[in-house]
Amino acid sequence: MKKIFYLFLALGLGLNACKKDDRSADNKVEDYLLIYGKKYNKDSIMLEFSKGVGLDTSMFYFDEEAQVFKLREYIMSIEPEVYLNLQK
Repeated sequence: MKKIFYLFLALGLGLNACKKDDRSADNKVEDYLLIYGKKYNKDSIMLEFSKGVGLDTSMFYFDEEAQVFKLREYIMSIEPEVYLNLQK
């Protein structure tokens, strides 16, 4: 009985010692913005636009339907090419 117990204990320790893959890094989802039919990384675009207008990224958002940046607290829209150098 002791031999079987030690066998299962050794087997359990052996399997626990195996290297496990960290799959959380593989599931990283990147957000993209579709501007004039071309995909851009959302974080990069928002950061560059933020630098151009001098506002925090929480102050505006990109409306993909209208293809303009809109300020959250104002009724104002800005076309992306005004502050961004986009590839065509």
